[in-house]
Amino acid sequence: MYKISKGLNTNGTAKIDNKNLRVYTNDILNTYVKVYPDSGKYEVPRSLLTGVALDDKNILTSYNGLVETDLEVYVKGIGGDFKNKYKAQIVAKDKKLDLAVIRLVDSTVILNQGVFPITEKEKLISERALVLGYTMPTMMSDDIKLIEGLISSTSGVGGSLNEYQISAPVKKGNRGSPCFDKEGNFIGIINSGVVSEDNVGYSLKAKHVADFLKSQNITFKTVKENHLSELPLVSKVEKLKKAVYLIELTDMEPPKPPERRKWKR
Repeated sequence: MYKISKGLNTNGTAKIDNKNLRVYTNDILNTYVKVYPDSGKYEVPRSLLTGVALDDKNILTSYNGLVETDLEVYVKGIGGDFKNKYKAQIVAKDKKLDLAVIRLVDSTVILNQGVFPITEKEKLISERALVLGYTMPTMMSDDIKLIEGLISSTSGVGGSLNEYQISAPVKKGNRGSPCFDKEGNFIGIINSGVVSEDNVGYSLKAKHVADFLKSQNITFKTVKENHLSELPLVSKVEKLKKAVYLIELTDMEPPKPPERRKWKR
Protein backbone atom coordinates (compact mmCIF):
# COMPACT_ATOMS: atom_id res chain seq x y z
CA MET A 1 0.00 0.00 0.00
CA TYR A 2 1.21 3.51 -0.83
CA LYS A 3 0.64 6.91 0.75
CA ILE A 4 -0.55 10.00 -1.09
CA SER A 5 3.09 11.08 -1.24
CA LYS A 6 3.74 7.80 -3.14
CA GLY A 7 5.83 6.51 -0.26
CA LEU A 8 5.35 2.92 0.86
CA ASN A 9 3.03 2.50 3.87
CA THR A 10 4.34 -0.47 5.84
CA ASN A 11 1.76 -0.13 8.62
CA GLY A 12 -1.37 -1.25 6.84
CA THR A 13 -3.18 -3.91 4.89
CA ALA A 14 -6.18 -4.23 2.57
CA LYS A 15 -8.49 -7.08 1.65
CA ILE A 16 -11.71 -7.74 -0.25
CA ASP A 17 -14.37 -8.93 2.19
CA ASN A 18 -18.02 -9.53 1.23
CA LYS A 19 -17.40 -7.64 -2.04
CA ASN A 20 -16.28 -4.59 -0.06
CA LEU A 21 -12.77 -3.14 0.21
CA ARG A 22 -11.52 -3.08 3.80
CA VAL A 23 -8.42 -0.96 4.46
CA TYR A 24 -6.61 -1.07 7.80
CA THR A 25 -3.94 1.62 8.38
CA ASN A 26 -2.52 3.15 11.55
CA ASP A 27 -5.04 1.32 13.78
CA ILE A 28 -7.98 2.67 11.75
CA LEU A 29 -10.32 0.40 9.77
CA ASN A 30 -12.16 1.88 6.77
CA THR A 31 -14.73 -0.02 4.71
CA TYR A 32 -15.48 1.01 1.12
CA VAL A 33 -18.84 -0.30 -0.07
CA LYS A 34 -19.45 -1.21 -3.69
CA VAL A 35 -22.55 0.71 -4.75
CA TYR A 36 -22.48 0.43 -8.55
CA PRO A 37 -23.37 -1.75 -10.23
CA ASP A 38 -25.74 -2.91 -7.53
CA SER A 39 -24.41 -6.15 -6.04
CA GLY A 40 -27.50 -6.91 -3.96
CA LYS A 41 -27.49 -6.60 -0.19
CA TYR A 42 -25.00 -4.33 1.52
CA GLU A 43 -23.06 -6.46 3.95
CA VAL A 44 -20.68 -4.44 6.10
CA PRO A 45 -19.37 -6.39 9.12
CA ARG A 46 -19.90 -4.22 12.20
CA SER A 47 -17.73 -6.41 14.39
CA LEU A 48 -16.29 -9.91 14.67
CA LEU A 49 -16.26 -12.32 17.60
CA THR A 50 -15.14 -15.87 18.31
CA GLY A 51 -17.36 -18.65 19.63
CA VAL A 52 -17.06 -22.27 20.74
CA ALA A 53 -19.60 -24.99 19.91
CA LEU A 54 -21.66 -26.31 22.82
CA ASP A 55 -23.26 -29.03 20.67
CA ASP A 56 -24.14 -29.45 16.99
CA LYS A 57 -26.37 -26.32 16.91
CA ASN A 58 -25.41 -23.92 19.71
CA ILE A 59 -22.37 -21.68 20.08
CA LEU A 60 -21.15 -19.93 23.22
CA THR A 61 -19.75 -16.44 22.70
CA SER A 62 -19.56 -12.97 24.20
CA TYR A 63 -22.70 -10.93 24.82
CA ASN A 64 -20.87 -7.73 23.86
CA GLY A 65 -21.82 -6.61 20.37
CA LEU A 66 -24.97 -8.72 20.22
CA VAL A 67 -27.13 -6.20 22.03
CA GLU A 68 -28.10 -4.15 18.98
CA THR A 69 -31.29 -5.32 17.32
CA ASP A 70 -30.36 -4.05 13.84
CA LEU A 71 -27.55 -6.60 13.43
CA GLU A 72 -27.65 -9.92 11.65
CA VAL A 73 -25.57 -12.69 13.28
CA TYR A 74 -23.67 -15.15 11.09
CA VAL A 75 -21.31 -18.07 11.74
CA LYS A 76 -18.32 -18.75 9.49
CA GLY A 77 -15.70 -21.49 9.43
CA ILE A 78 -18.05 -24.48 9.59
CA GLY A 79 -16.08 -27.41 8.21
CA GLY A 80 -13.22 -25.02 7.46
CA ASP A 81 -15.40 -23.05 5.01
CA PHE A 82 -15.02 -19.27 5.26
CA LYS A 83 -16.63 -18.41 1.93
CA ASN A 84 -20.12 -19.25 3.16
CA LYS A 85 -21.77 -18.05 6.34
CA TYR A 86 -24.82 -19.28 8.21
CA LYS A 87 -27.40 -17.19 9.99
CA ALA A 88 -27.83 -17.61 13.75
CA GLN A 89 -30.07 -16.16 16.43
CA ILE A 90 -29.56 -15.36 20.09
CA VAL A 91 -31.23 -17.87 22.41
CA ALA A 92 -29.68 -16.97 25.79
CA LYS A 93 -27.66 -14.09 27.23
CA ASP A 94 -26.28 -12.63 30.43
CA LYS A 95 -25.09 -9.04 30.27
CA LYS A 96 -23.30 -9.12 33.62
CA LEU A 97 -21.23 -12.19 32.74
CA ASP A 98 -20.87 -11.03 29.12
CA LEU A 99 -22.09 -14.39 27.80
CA ALA A 100 -24.47 -15.35 25.02
CA VAL A 101 -25.56 -18.49 23.21
CA ILE A 102 -26.45 -18.32 19.53
CA ARG A 103 -28.17 -21.09 17.54
CA LEU A 104 -27.97 -21.86 13.84
CA VAL A 105 -31.23 -21.14 12.01
CA ASP A 106 -30.65 -23.78 9.31
CA SER A 107 -31.43 -27.16 10.90
CA THR A 108 -29.44 -29.02 8.22
CA VAL A 109 -26.10 -27.40 9.17
CA ILE A 110 -24.11 -29.35 11.76
CA LEU A 111 -21.32 -27.98 13.96
CA ASN A 112 -18.27 -29.89 15.10
CA GLN A 113 -18.62 -30.46 18.83
CA GLY A 114 -15.99 -30.06 21.51
CA VAL A 115 -13.60 -32.94 22.17
CA PHE A 116 -12.33 -31.52 25.45
CA PRO A 117 -13.34 -31.71 29.12
CA ILE A 118 -14.26 -28.76 31.35
CA THR A 119 -12.46 -28.16 34.61
CA GLU A 120 -14.14 -25.93 37.19
CA LYS A 121 -11.19 -26.35 39.55
CA GLU A 122 -9.50 -23.03 40.30
CA LYS A 123 -6.31 -22.59 38.31
CA LEU A 124 -3.20 -21.20 39.99
CA ILE A 125 -0.97 -18.23 39.20
CA SER A 126 1.77 -19.15 36.68
CA GLU A 127 -0.26 -21.96 35.08
CA ARG A 128 -0.29 -21.97 31.29
CA ALA A 129 -3.26 -20.56 29.35
CA LEU A 130 -3.96 -21.27 25.67
CA VAL A 131 -6.45 -19.13 23.74
CA LEU A 132 -7.87 -20.13 20.35
CA GLY A 133 -9.66 -17.42 18.41
CA TYR A 134 -9.92 -15.23 15.35
CA THR A 135 -7.47 -12.48 16.27
CA MET A 136 -7.96 -9.31 14.18
CA PRO A 137 -9.37 -11.15 11.13
CA THR A 138 -9.97 -7.93 9.19
CA MET A 139 -6.25 -7.13 9.32
CA MET A 140 -4.64 -10.56 9.34
CA SER A 141 -6.68 -13.46 7.92
CA ASP A 142 -9.66 -15.69 8.63
CA ASP A 143 -7.32 -18.39 9.96
CA ILE A 144 -7.68 -19.30 13.62
CA LYS A 145 -4.84 -18.06 15.84
CA LEU A 146 -3.26 -19.54 18.95
CA ILE A 147 -2.12 -17.07 21.58
CA GLU A 148 -0.41 -18.25 24.73
CA GLY A 149 0.24 -16.81 28.15
CA LEU A 150 0.25 -17.50 31.87
CA ILE A 151 -2.39 -16.94 34.50
CA SER A 152 -1.01 -13.81 36.11
CA SER A 153 -3.87 -13.35 38.60
CA THR A 154 -6.86 -15.32 39.84
CA SER A 155 -8.96 -12.14 39.88
CA GLY A 156 -10.03 -9.87 37.05
CA VAL A 157 -11.07 -6.28 36.49
CA GLY A 158 -11.58 -4.44 39.77
CA GLY A 159 -10.64 -7.57 41.70
CA SER A 160 -13.54 -9.61 40.31
CA LEU A 161 -13.26 -13.26 41.39
CA ASN A 162 -15.22 -14.34 38.30
CA GLU A 163 -12.20 -13.96 36.02
CA TYR A 164 -8.58 -14.88 35.47
CA GLN A 165 -6.11 -12.30 34.30
CA ILE A 166 -3.82 -13.84 31.68
CA SER A 167 -0.61 -12.61 30.08
CA ALA A 168 -1.78 -13.24 26.52
CA PRO A 169 -2.02 -10.54 23.80
CA VAL A 170 -5.83 -10.46 23.52
CA LYS A 171 -6.93 -8.34 20.54
CA LYS A 172 -10.05 -7.52 18.52
CA GLY A 173 -11.83 -10.69 17.45
CA ASN A 174 -10.72 -12.64 20.52
CA ARG A 175 -13.76 -11.79 22.61
CA GLY A 176 -15.64 -15.08 23.02
CA SER A 177 -12.53 -17.22 22.46
CA PRO A 178 -12.26 -20.41 24.55
CA CYS A 179 -9.35 -20.60 26.99
CA PHE A 180 -7.64 -23.92 27.79
CA ASP A 181 -4.97 -25.12 30.19
CA LYS A 182 -1.86 -27.00 29.08
CA GLU A 183 -3.74 -30.32 29.34
CA GLY A 184 -6.45 -29.19 26.92
CA ASN A 185 -9.14 -28.64 29.57
CA PHE A 186 -11.60 -25.78 28.99
CA ILE A 187 -10.99 -23.24 31.77
CA GLY A 188 -12.92 -20.19 30.58
CA ILE A 189 -13.88 -17.76 27.83
CA ILE A 190 -12.20 -14.48 26.90
CA ASN A 191 -14.38 -11.49 27.69
CA SER A 192 -12.02 -8.50 27.49
CA GLY A 193 -8.54 -7.14 27.07
CA VAL A 194 -6.80 -3.83 27.75
CA VAL A 195 -6.33 -1.70 24.64
CA SER A 196 -3.21 0.06 25.95
CA GLU A 197 -1.51 -3.16 27.08
CA ASP A 198 -0.15 -5.92 24.84
CA ASN A 199 -0.11 -8.80 27.29
CA VAL A 200 -3.23 -8.42 29.40
CA GLY A 201 -6.47 -10.33 28.88
CA TYR A 202 -9.34 -11.55 31.03
CA SER A 203 -11.07 -14.92 30.92
CA LEU A 204 -14.39 -15.65 32.63
CA LYS A 205 -13.84 -18.80 34.71
CA ALA A 206 -15.38 -22.08 33.56
CA LYS A 207 -17.43 -22.41 36.76
CA HIS A 208 -19.45 -19.31 35.90
CA VAL A 209 -19.85 -20.46 32.29
CA ALA A 210 -21.22 -23.80 33.55
CA ASP A 211 -23.59 -22.07 36.01
CA PHE A 212 -24.92 -19.80 33.25
CA LEU A 213 -25.58 -22.70 30.89
CA LYS A 214 -27.26 -24.69 33.66
CA SER A 215 -29.56 -21.76 34.45
CA GLN A 216 -30.56 -21.67 30.77
CA ASN A 217 -31.04 -25.47 30.52
CA ILE A 218 -28.36 -25.63 27.83
CA THR A 219 -25.97 -28.58 27.78
CA PHE A 220 -22.27 -28.23 26.99
CA LYS A 221 -21.45 -31.57 25.36
CA THR A 222 -17.87 -32.39 26.23
CA VAL A 223 -15.91 -35.54 27.06
CA LYS A 224 -15.49 -36.72 30.65
CA GLU A 225 -12.03 -38.19 30.18
CA ASN A 226 -9.18 -36.07 28.88
CA HIS A 227 -7.57 -37.80 25.89
CA LEU A 228 -5.58 -34.69 24.94
CA SER A 229 -3.20 -34.36 27.86
CA GLU A 230 -0.50 -36.64 26.45
CA LEU A 231 -0.63 -35.19 22.92
CA PRO A 232 1.94 -32.67 21.69
CA LEU A 233 0.72 -29.06 21.43
CA VAL A 234 0.27 -29.16 17.64
CA SER A 235 -2.04 -32.18 17.93
CA LYS A 236 -4.01 -30.60 20.79
CA VAL A 237 -4.62 -27.47 18.76
CA GLU A 238 -5.73 -29.44 15.69
CA LYS A 239 -8.44 -31.16 17.75
CA LEU A 240 -9.49 -28.14 19.81
CA LYS A 241 -9.82 -25.69 16.93
CA LYS A 242 -12.49 -27.78 15.18
CA ALA A 243 -15.08 -26.52 17.67
CA VAL A 244 -14.11 -22.82 17.40
CA TYR A 245 -15.94 -20.50 14.97
CA LEU A 246 -15.83 -16.98 13.60
CA ILE A 247 -18.95 -14.90 14.33
CA GLU A 248 -19.78 -11.97 12.09
CA LEU A 249 -22.19 -9.20 13.06
CA THR A 250 -23.44 -7.48 9.93
CA ASP A 251 -25.47 -4.43 8.96
CA MET A 252 -27.85 -5.37 6.18
CA GLU A 253 -28.81 -1.88 5.07
CA PRO A 254 -26.60 0.72 3.38
CA PRO A 255 -25.60 3.72 5.52
CA LYS A 256 -27.92 6.68 5.00
CA PRO A 257 -26.36 9.85 3.57
CA PRO A 258 -26.32 12.85 5.90
CA GLU A 259 -29.22 15.24 5.54
CA ARG A 260 -28.45 18.50 3.80
CA ARG A 261 -29.10 21.61 5.83
CA LYS A 262 -31.56 24.11 4.37
CA TRP A 263 -30.34 27.64 4.63
CA LYS A 264 -32.78 30.53 4.59
CA ARG A 265 -31.79 33.85 3.11
